[in-house]
Amino acid sequence: MQPLSLKQKLDFAREAIRGGHASFEALCEQHGLDSEELALWLEAYKAGGEPGLRITELGTTDAPESVMREAASYLEKSLASLYPDRLFDVSRGANVVTVSIWEKTFGGGDQLRPVFQVRHVSEPGHTKGFWLLYWQRINRKWWPYRTRRRVTHLGLVLREIQEDTHGCFWT
Repeated sequence: MQPLSLKQKLDFAREAIRGGHASFEALCEQHGLDSEELALWLEAYKAGGEPGLRITELGTTDAPESVMREAASYLEKSLASLYPDRLFDVSRGANVVTVSIWEKTFGGGDQLRPVFQVRHVSEPGHTKGFWLLYWQRINRKWWPYRTRRRVTHLGLVLREIQEDTHGCFWT
């Protein structure tokens, strides 16, 4: 089966939203779609619209270096202030900032555990982008986290992380 285009994924996500659970299952069966993959497209679309879905594609575009540098710096400083007794590692890539925490293992050593990821999304024709928050599932796949509103400032991400109403980040 050929890889689906962004438009096809967008159509499937919209159809799944309109049709509910029965439609979701029927879409998977009818088109030979993996239910986890369709669920990812659906959640990404719900979290960030078409740009949120686009960011799930490989080869996403780079965010401006200054935006990524400022984001990593802001998260490092804010997390150190909010959680002074914890040691965080903040790394950044093309349009992704990943925040991990150093934790003790049962054997007495230390290990790095991912806590969350933010991905910068740029919309064509807009000068400012926005951020999508991701959490890591037990299968180690990053999954979109639906925030209450579009995140244009990372302070909103930190608020979501602190509240952790779904138990996704501090498990």
